[in-house]
Amino acid sequence: MMFLFNYTKLFVWSTIYYFQKEESTILTEIIIKNIRECGCIAIKFCQWILPQIEILYDYDIRQDPLLKRFESLYEDCDHHSLEHTEKAYLNDFKSQLKDDFIIHEVVASGSIGQVYKVTSKLDNKVYALKSIHPLINYQITFWKYLIQSLYYIPIIRYYIKTIIPIDLNGFIDDFRTQTDLINESNNCSFFNTIYEDNHLLIIPEVYQVSKNILIMSYEEGDKMDSLEISDYIKYKIAMLIKLFIRTNEQVYYRTHGDLHRGNWKVRMVDGKPRLVIYDFGFCWKVPDNLKGNIEKITDAFLCMSDETLDDVVEGCYLFTNKICSREVIYESIHEVRKKYDYNDTKFIVRLIMNATKKQSTLIEPYVIQSLVVQSQVLRILEKYSLIRYQTSDYEPKYMINEYYNRRLPELINLCKTENVFMEYSNQLEETYIKKNIQIDEIFKYSYLENDIDQYPELEDMAIEGINFS
Repeated sequence: MMFLFNYTKLFVWSTIYYFQKEESTILTEIIIKNIRECGCIAIKFCQWILPQIEILYDYDIRQDPLLKRFESLYEDCDHHSLEHTEKAYLNDFKSQLKDDFIIHEVVASGSIGQVYKVTSKLDNKVYALKSIHPLINYQITFWKYLIQSLYYIPIIRYYIKTIIPIDLNGFIDDFRTQTDLINESNNCSFFNTIYEDNHLLIIPEVYQVSKNILIMSYEEGDKMDSLEISDYIKYKIAMLIKLFIRTNEQVYYRTHGDLHRGNWKVRMVDGKPRLVIYDFGFCWKVPDNLKGNIEKITDAFLCMSDETLDDVVEGCYLFTNKICSREVIYESIHEVRKKYDYNDTKFIVRLIMNATKKQSTLIEPYVIQSLVVQSQVLRILEKYSLIRYQTSDYEPKYMINEYYNRRLPELINLCKTENVFMEYSNQLEETYIKKNIQIDEIFKYSYLENDIDQYPELEDMAIEGINFS
């Protein structure tokens, strides 16, 4: 009964907030408190929906002082009792937790579970112990029945498809998968294996696992903005994130699907940044139908123009798993172009939303998750100058793509200097050959058939003094 009571309170307070004319800090805090009291599903739904609202509706939550408070739901979630963790450990491992480990503190609590810093009494090493929150499967089942019931109401089904054109049942299924820590262990071990020789990435190593308990190496890190480091170091960290995402997607066809602000940190070692990646509970595989087309899709979306319209249509057609016809995509492009330029990072999102609405279908889970991950990364890249947006009407229309392309030699140089992400680096070099681009040196290359050195303002955008050797 308490479970239903908490959701009723959340509904009432949210309704009051919606209908009042002025923003209220007090009401925002009350709603956040009620979300926490509703439990893991409500928290996870907020974590899941906030970045999707940002990309679907071009809304930056960070610029809203009230809604920015919702970011606390990414890490600062309510704790469950130590007694619950001890009971789960005893049930799964047939041993008393306090006989095997010294429990120091709770270092983080998320929507799925919480993480303790512990020391093993067997080998005296420090570990991270993750424990699933109580009653989580009960809450998931409740939400699944609730969503299925709502879909039977025509007007609600219409608004869900119009406002949030996403498969909510898929969200529940993905969330249920994350509650099995054996799944997270398998994902973590996979990424640990493929990056075992990459000294710039730190991924926890799994030592012991059950469905409800995961014990792994304790990997410390700091949030990037809390470190007193130069912009150059931050720029390098941004490149590492870019390389991690692209290598996963285009080389290994498996992506970390939850790279929000709390799931990656930085560890400085001898003046060099190391990227620490956490929480591999939600990882997804690139669909088989896209594996051979990722490069084609990426190139089409990076080089959009009226001259490459056919490539853009084909890229969107493949990216959406062919659920939208090419004719509908052509029509949607002309409609979206009335408001957005090709170089606008929101163009693809609006195009996909427009096309799927015309086809009366939902956006594929892979598509929306891919867009969310890319949106999260784009913000980091923009902040530290790996991409640049058009700032005046006098800058050439192709600026964003050219500016990004001029960063590719730096990515390749970083990979070769540090001997990391070499598979993806080789793909980048092959791309240069395919595009008939000659690399002379960083920031100094040109299209052999269409010299872009006639636009000196592009070179002015280069970051001075960058040298990774």
